[in-house]
Amino acid sequence: MDKIKLRRDDSLERVMYHYTSTYHLPMILEDGFLKPTESNLRADIENVKNVVWLTDLYEPTPYGLGLVGSIVDKSEIRITITRSKKYKFWKVWSRQNKINKEWAKILEKDRNPNNWYISEKPIPIDDFIMIENVKTGEVLWKKEG
Repeated sequence: MDKIKLRRDDSLERVMYHYTSTYHLPMILEDGFLKPTESNLRADIENVKNVVWLTDLYEPTPYGLGLVGSIVDKSEIRITITRSKKYKFWKVWSRQNKINKEWAKILEKDRNPNNWYISEKPIPIDDFIMIENVKTGEVLWKKEG
Protein backbone atom coordinates (compact mmCIF):
# COMPACT_ATOMS: atom_id res chain seq x y z
CA MET A 1 0.00 0.00 0.00
CA ASP A 2 2.80 2.44 0.82
CA LYS A 3 4.44 1.78 -2.56
CA ILE A 4 1.27 2.78 -4.43
CA LYS A 5 0.71 5.81 -2.23
CA LEU A 6 4.27 7.02 -2.73
CA ARG A 7 4.11 6.48 -6.46
CA ARG A 8 0.85 8.37 -6.74
CA ASP A 9 2.09 11.27 -4.61
CA ASP A 10 5.37 11.49 -6.49
CA SER A 11 4.29 11.08 -10.09
CA LEU A 12 0.55 11.51 -10.60
CA GLU A 13 0.95 14.82 -12.39
CA ARG A 14 3.83 13.65 -14.57
CA VAL A 15 2.71 10.29 -15.94
CA MET A 16 0.05 8.44 -17.90
CA TYR A 17 -0.44 4.71 -18.30
CA HIS A 18 -1.04 2.35 -21.17
CA TYR A 19 -2.28 -1.15 -20.34
CA THR A 20 -1.60 -4.15 -22.53
CA SER A 21 -1.10 -7.91 -22.42
CA THR A 22 1.96 -10.12 -22.08
CA TYR A 23 1.05 -11.31 -25.58
CA HIS A 24 1.37 -7.80 -27.09
CA LEU A 25 4.38 -6.63 -25.06
CA PRO A 26 7.09 -8.34 -27.19
CA MET A 27 5.65 -6.72 -30.33
CA ILE A 28 5.66 -3.29 -28.67
CA LEU A 29 9.27 -3.72 -27.59
CA GLU A 30 10.31 -5.00 -31.03
CA ASP A 31 8.58 -2.09 -32.79
CA GLY A 32 10.02 0.40 -30.28
CA PHE A 33 6.75 2.25 -29.84
CA LEU A 34 3.08 2.01 -28.94
CA LYS A 35 1.21 1.76 -32.20
CA PRO A 36 -2.14 3.51 -32.72
CA THR A 37 -5.14 1.19 -32.92
CA GLU A 38 -8.91 1.54 -33.28
CA SER A 39 -10.29 4.78 -31.81
CA ASN A 40 -13.90 3.57 -31.64
CA LEU A 41 -15.18 6.84 -33.10
CA ARG A 42 -17.60 4.83 -35.21
CA ALA A 43 -19.41 1.58 -34.49
CA ASP A 44 -19.98 0.82 -38.16
CA ILE A 45 -16.50 1.52 -39.62
CA GLU A 46 -13.16 0.39 -38.21
CA ASN A 47 -9.95 2.43 -38.21
CA VAL A 48 -11.61 5.81 -38.78
CA LYS A 49 -8.83 7.44 -36.77
CA ASN A 50 -6.35 5.25 -34.97
CA VAL A 51 -5.05 6.27 -31.55
CA VAL A 52 -2.95 5.03 -28.66
CA TRP A 53 -5.20 4.63 -25.62
CA LEU A 54 -3.96 6.06 -22.31
CA THR A 55 -5.32 6.61 -18.84
CA ASP A 56 -4.42 8.43 -15.65
CA LEU A 57 -5.51 5.41 -13.57
CA TYR A 58 -2.65 3.65 -11.80
CA GLU A 59 -4.84 0.64 -10.98
CA PRO A 60 -6.50 -0.78 -14.09
CA THR A 61 -10.20 -1.36 -14.06
CA PRO A 62 -10.61 -3.67 -17.06
CA TYR A 63 -14.25 -2.89 -17.80
CA GLY A 64 -13.93 0.79 -16.93
CA LEU A 65 -11.01 1.19 -19.32
CA GLY A 66 -12.57 -0.90 -22.07
CA LEU A 67 -9.95 -3.63 -21.75
CA VAL A 68 -12.41 -6.53 -21.85
CA GLY A 69 -13.57 -8.59 -24.81
CA SER A 70 -10.20 -9.87 -25.97
CA ILE A 71 -8.79 -13.36 -25.63
CA VAL A 72 -5.76 -11.83 -23.85
CA ASP A 73 -5.69 -9.95 -20.54
CA LYS A 74 -5.09 -6.34 -21.55
CA SER A 75 -4.83 -5.22 -17.92
CA GLU A 76 -1.81 -7.41 -17.18
CA ILE A 77 0.99 -5.05 -18.25
CA ARG A 78 1.23 -1.39 -17.20
CA ILE A 79 3.46 0.90 -19.25
CA THR A 80 4.15 4.15 -17.44
CA ILE A 81 4.71 7.03 -19.84
CA THR A 82 5.86 10.61 -19.40
CA ARG A 83 2.79 12.87 -19.51
CA SER A 84 2.64 15.24 -22.47
CA LYS A 85 0.34 18.04 -23.60
CA LYS A 86 0.08 16.23 -26.94
CA TYR A 87 -2.09 13.57 -25.25
CA LYS A 88 -5.73 14.53 -25.48
CA PHE A 89 -8.69 13.97 -23.19
CA TRP A 90 -10.97 11.39 -24.86
CA LYS A 91 -14.28 13.15 -24.18
CA VAL A 92 -13.10 16.38 -25.80
CA TRP A 93 -11.19 14.71 -28.65
CA SER A 94 -14.01 12.31 -29.56
CA ARG A 95 -16.56 15.15 -29.74
CA GLN A 96 -14.18 17.27 -31.82
CA ASN A 97 -13.86 14.30 -34.16
CA LYS A 98 -17.63 14.02 -34.49
CA ILE A 99 -18.38 10.84 -32.61
CA ASN A 100 -22.06 10.00 -32.85
CA LYS A 101 -23.66 11.06 -29.55
CA GLU A 102 -25.69 7.87 -29.21
CA TRP A 103 -22.62 5.73 -29.93
CA ALA A 104 -20.63 7.74 -27.35
CA LYS A 105 -23.31 6.99 -24.72
CA ILE A 106 -23.13 3.27 -25.49
CA LEU A 107 -19.32 3.19 -25.53
CA GLU A 108 -18.94 5.16 -22.28
CA LYS A 109 -21.87 3.66 -20.34
CA ASP A 110 -20.78 2.36 -16.91
CA ARG A 111 -17.12 2.92 -17.80
CA ASN A 112 -14.52 5.54 -16.80
CA PRO A 113 -14.31 7.92 -19.79
CA ASN A 114 -13.15 10.70 -17.47
CA ASN A 115 -9.89 8.73 -17.19
CA TRP A 116 -9.42 8.10 -20.93
CA TYR A 117 -6.82 9.91 -23.00
CA ILE A 118 -5.44 9.35 -26.49
CA SER A 119 -2.40 10.05 -28.59
CA GLU A 120 -2.90 10.48 -32.30
CA LYS A 121 0.70 9.50 -32.92
CA PRO A 122 2.80 6.47 -31.95
CA ILE A 123 4.45 6.79 -28.55
CA PRO A 124 8.17 5.93 -28.72
CA ILE A 125 9.88 3.77 -26.13
CA ASP A 126 11.95 6.87 -25.26
CA ASP A 127 8.80 8.21 -23.56
CA PHE A 128 8.39 5.05 -21.44
CA ILE A 129 9.39 5.25 -17.79
CA MET A 130 8.64 1.72 -16.67
CA ILE A 131 6.96 -1.52 -17.70
CA GLU A 132 5.42 -3.64 -14.95
CA ASN A 133 3.46 -6.85 -14.70
CA VAL A 134 0.41 -5.72 -12.71
CA LYS A 135 -0.46 -9.28 -11.66
CA THR A 136 2.96 -10.20 -10.25
CA GLY A 137 4.30 -6.74 -9.35
CA GLU A 138 7.48 -7.50 -11.30
CA VAL A 139 9.24 -4.56 -12.96
CA LEU A 140 10.04 -5.81 -16.46
CA TRP A 141 11.88 -2.73 -17.68
CA LYS A 142 12.82 0.62 -16.19
CA LYS A 143 14.36 3.65 -17.87
CA GLU A 144 17.88 4.32 -16.73
CA GLY A 145 18.68 7.60 -15.10
